[in-house]
Amino acid sequence: RTESLRGVRRAMANAMSQSHAEVVPVTLMDDADIQAWPKGTDITARVLRAIVHACRVEPALNAHFDKNNLEITRFGEINIGIAMDSKDGLF
Repeated sequence: RTESLRGVRRAMANAMSQSHAEVVPVTLMDDADIQAWPKGTDITARVLRAIVHACRVEPALNAHFDKNNLEITRFGEINIGIAMDSKDGLF
């Protein structure tokens, strides 16, 4: 059975296809000592703080590559998005 994508799911599929075609997949791995983090702190908040810190230490992590002009733009402001799955699709 096939089903045409509509609405949010269609927009999500288009955005993911475009990203897949234009963005080189990269995986960065490192170890982090999290023993000093306070108990009961949400793991997502901890990871976000670590990412923000990494972007401040290494500005190349907070950059955009323009394939048409072969330019890299590094940003001073750090903005992070989190994807969440729902019954209506990925937000």
